[in-house]
Amino acid sequence: MTYEETLQFIDDAAAYGSVMNFDGINALLEKLKQPQKKLKFIHIAGTNGKGSCAKYISDIMTCAGYKSGRFSTPEVFCYEEKFTINGEFIPKDKLAYYYTVIKNACDRIVEEGANHPTLFEMECALSFLYFSNEQCDIVILEAGMGGRDDATNVICSKLLSVFTPIGLDHMAYLGDSIEQIALNKSGIIRNSNAVLTAMQDDKIIDILKKEAQKNRCILSISKFDPLFTSIKDDKILFSYKNISNITIESFALYQAQNAALAIDAALLLKEQGFNISNDDIILALKKSPSFGRFTPICKEYNIFIDGAHNIPAIIALKEAINHRFPNNRIIIVMGVLKDKAYKEMLNILKELTQDIICVDTKGVRGLSAKELYHYASQNFANAYCSKDYTDAVQYALRVSSKDSVIISLGSLSYLKNIYLEFMKFCKSGEYNGQN
Repeated sequence: MTYEETLQFIDDAAAYGSVMNFDGINALLEKLKQPQKKLKFIHIAGTNGKGSCAKYISDIMTCAGYKSGRFSTPEVFCYEEKFTINGEFIPKDKLAYYYTVIKNACDRIVEEGANHPTLFEMECALSFLYFSNEQCDIVILEAGMGGRDDATNVICSKLLSVFTPIGLDHMAYLGDSIEQIALNKSGIIRNSNAVLTAMQDDKIIDILKKEAQKNRCILSISKFDPLFTSIKDDKILFSYKNISNITIESFALYQAQNAALAIDAALLLKEQGFNISNDDIILALKKSPSFGRFTPICKEYNIFIDGAHNIPAIIALKEAINHRFPNNRIIIVMGVLKDKAYKEMLNILKELTQDIICVDTKGVRGLSAKELYHYASQNFANAYCSKDYTDAVQYALRVSSKDSVIISLGSLSYLKNIYLEFMKFCKSGEYNGQN
């Protein structure tokens, strides 16, 4: 297939939906001669912070001299960013090549009378095949929305299983209580050498401990104290364990927690024989900002973008905003999917501001700006229903003032478009933040 044909194949594959079993991924990997068995994995699950933690760990391993593959979803700017080696996206020609191999394998599976593998199963298989052929030393593998029955959990051995903060999300698939969700995600512990978690609710820790004991491995807890940090300009400076002068580019304290979790992961890998120095860790974190995590997109005008799309992430973002901009007027631009707890999210955000701009999200799971506005207008004095992304950005800039902070938040699927619209106006000079 050509690159263009590959993108069409990917679009069409959305029709295969999602499944919570290993039938499809096992059939596909059998056709591909089990590439995952040649790789060493760090498996990451959680509700928030998976992408940031995975990137931090991958960059640490790269700085330590290892060839580091990373599979992470969803993408923001281009499809290729799901598959990276040492921070570089898979080239378009290689994406087309590997999807041709995947398609041929899927065709044989269907000819044999089985169901066609889902898009996520194909993505997992492609990552294994790509990283194996490129002889990666280590792979940082981000689970999908679950854990126990997630396609990524097909791997038969793991150096380390890592849990970022677990909260309520994807309840239609994972269960409607925090205990059910934690139990589902704890399933990635199987076949692990070691287990690491961020600080969690006691109920979640108990579940992870029991699963670790069942699999005869020890649970370590990353106990990062945000009090030992300082913020200077757009950087967070902190010390952790025996490592001093750590700097990350972020306005959000929750990113320091993600970085600390990555440090603990690196230290556990060091115990397993990997050669990782403190200097490797410091260098990796310093050069490793994560997009969509309270990211400044127009620093001189205080315009930010954040992928908060569930209750725990909204709470963390609210705390970060209050800490960084305690006395500023906040203007929210929001777009979320319809299967998210957007009503509860609005209730949290109304404590932060009375200014909100509602934006459409696309696709079968998309929520219209009109429907979001219906609920927002009941809680916000200044709610606006935008016609499209351009209208949302123009309105946000029009009503802002010199001390305003504009924060576009919500589902990652719409961040690219809203980001490009903001950049268009900031670069044109049409916005001077002085209205």
